[in-house]
Amino acid sequence: MRVHRQDLLENFQKGEKQNILIVAEAYYPLIGGATVVADNLAKEYAKTCNVAVITGDCRYEDKAEYPVIRCTGIGQGSNGTLPLPALDGKFKRLMRKLPIDAVHIHSYFGLAKFAVRLAKKRGIPVVIHGHSQLYNEYITIVHMKWLAKLLHKRAIRLFNRADEVLAVSETLANIYRSTGCKTPVRVMRNATEFTYLDHPAKIAAVREKYAVPEDKPLLLYLGRLAAECKNLDFLLDALAAAANAGTEYRMLFVGGGPDAARLQNRAAELGLSERTLFLGDVADREEREALYQMSDLFLFPSVRDSSPLVKHEAASQGTPMLCISGTSVSEDVKDGENGFTAENSVVAYAKRIGEILSDKETLRRVGENARETLGVSWEVPAKQCLHLFGRLAAQPPRQSESVWKKLRSAKKQPSK
Repeated sequence: MRVHRQDLLENFQKGEKQNILIVAEAYYPLIGGATVVADNLAKEYAKTCNVAVITGDCRYEDKAEYPVIRCTGIGQGSNGTLPLPALDGKFKRLMRKLPIDAVHIHSYFGLAKFAVRLAKKRGIPVVIHGHSQLYNEYITIVHMKWLAKLLHKRAIRLFNRADEVLAVSETLANIYRSTGCKTPVRVMRNATEFTYLDHPAKIAAVREKYAVPEDKPLLLYLGRLAAECKNLDFLLDALAAAANAGTEYRMLFVGGGPDAARLQNRAAELGLSERTLFLGDVADREEREALYQMSDLFLFPSVRDSSPLVKHEAASQGTPMLCISGTSVSEDVKDGENGFTAENSVVAYAKRIGEILSDKETLRRVGENARETLGVSWEVPAKQCLHLFGRLAAQPPRQSESVWKKLRSAKKQPSK
C-alpha cells in the first residue's frame, strides 16, 4: 500500500466535514472517462468535504491535492494494477480506522466489492457510478462472449447491493434496468473542467504550432483513433462525400490510438490528404481548448459512446457537435438549438455538414447555446451527488434483493 497526501487523512478524524471515499480501479496513469470523472468529482468534493480516492498501486507518482490510497494487487504494466484488497493487510487496517460517511464507486471489480461490504457494515450510503454499457466494454477487452456475459452479470449483482446507481445517460440507465438492475437508477450527466479560453494570442500560437489553415471552415474530431468504437471509417466516408458535393472545409483529427496509421492512409486513398491534418495526441489542456475554439464544428459520429466528455469540452468553447440522432450521445443535443444531429447514414451526415457550414449565423447561435447548456462545470454534478449522499444517509439503509428474498422466504416457513 502507498498513500499520497497522508497528512490530509488526519482531517477525516476531526469530524468537522463530511468524509467521502471514491473507489476508482480505473485511475491515473490510465486516462479514460471514468478516471476523469472520478478525479474531477474528487476535486469538487474536496472544496467542502474530506475526500480520498482508493485505487490500485503502480509506478506512478500522484499529483492530486487530495489523498490517494493505492492498494497492492496484480501488476498490469504502466497503466496500473488490479487491486487485491484481501491480500493487503496495511490497506485493510487503514480502511477499518478511517471514518467514512459515504462511498462513491466508479468501478465493478474486487476493490468495488470491498468498498460495498465496508459501506454495508457501517450502514453508510454507497452509490455506484455507471460509465459504460458493461457487456460492450467487456467484450472489447476479453474478446470472449461467455466471459463478457459473466462479468456483466457480476457487475449487475454489485449494482443491486448499492443504495443507488448513477448512469451518465438515459440510454445507459435503461440498459442497466433491462439487464437486471433492481437498484434505483438515476441519470447523472457528465460535465467538463474546461473553461472558455478568452485569449486570442494563445489561440493564434496553437494555430501556428500545428499549422492549422485559416482559409476554409474548420472541422474537428478529438478523441481516440479507434475506428470500430468511434465510427471513424463512417466519418471518413462522410468527409469524402461532403468534398464530392462541393463542401469546402479543412479537417483536424486530434488523438492517438490503434488505428491512427490506417485511418491516415485511408484518408489519402479517399483523396482527403489536402483537406485533413492528423495532429496526434495533444495533452495540454489550453492547446485542446484552443483547437476546439478555432474549429467551426465538432464531428462525433460514435454510436457506442454513452456520454463522451469531448462533447462538453467542445461546448465549453462554443463549438457545437454533429452527432448521430437516436444515440446516447445525442440525448441532450437538440438539433438546431444546442447542437446538430444527422441520421446514421454517410449521405445524410455529409449533407448535414454542408448545410451547417453554409449557415454561419445559425452555427454561431447554436455554439452559444451549446456553451450555456452543455459546457457545464463539474460543480453541478458534484453538488447533486452530495445532496444524494445526504438524502440516502437520512433514510434506512437499502436491503439488497438477496436479503429481501431471504426475509420473504423466512416468513413463508411454517411456525413451529
